[in-house]
Amino acid sequence: MMREKNTAIKAVRVAGKIVLEKFGNLSGIRTKSNIYDYVTEADIEAEEAIIRILSEEFSEHGILAEESGLHKGSNEFLWVVDPLDGTNNYSVGLPFFCVSIALVQGIEPVLGVVFDPLREDLFVGVKKQGAKCNGKKIVVSDRKKIHEFVCVSPLRSGLKEQESWRIKQDRFARVYKSVRSVRMFGASELELAYLASGKFDAFINYHINPWDAAAGAVLVREAGGKVTNGKGSEWNINDSVFLATNGNSHKEFEKILRL
Repeated sequence: MMREKNTAIKAVRVAGKIVLEKFGNLSGIRTKSNIYDYVTEADIEAEEAIIRILSEEFSEHGILAEESGLHKGSNEFLWVVDPLDGTNNYSVGLPFFCVSIALVQGIEPVLGVVFDPLREDLFVGVKKQGAKCNGKKIVVSDRKKIHEFVCVSPLRSGLKEQESWRIKQDRFARVYKSVRSVRMFGASELELAYLASGKFDAFINYHINPWDAAAGAVLVREAGGKVTNGKGSEWNINDSVFLATNGNSHKEFEKILRL
């Protein structure tokens, strides 16, 4: 896995440089699937750079990238790429975004790399090898009681027409009443890296995309946390519901979700 890890690190750093150079100086922003879903020139250029690097090193691997979709490979390995997680933040100058790359074997993420170019924080997790930030081991928090938890739970605006506001309110209220506080920062892979580092205690998303969670799932698991689909099964890239915690009170969270 060393070659794969080093290639992913190279790719996120190249993409991070592109993203950082254009931060605050964008000339192209447009919408994608709906009026709330944005893409910038930085997303496109960073993704192209990542795909080029991965394809040169691993031509037999598939690639699933947020902006260009699926590039089929000939074996069981799939790279899952988000060239700019937190585009909405990035597009208005909010300094919370990242580049993420995961390697998936079958449907299980086995390598996760998340890079925050603003802070130069590089998070790396490898299955059965632990998780690190800038070369130093990271671990999840040790808070045990759910009322002590700081939780991240986004309300995705792109689902306004797919779900009633009542359903969203009900889900949010159940979590909000149970934890210390709920936060929404707008870049899930970086939020999960922070969870793996002990800054947050739980993360919940009911409609997550693979590129928004695959790398973070590896980081959380390798830092000692737990990641499931909210029904007790280990999360994989085919699951849309994503629940990650420090491993404590995880089953209590699953009961709160009532899925």
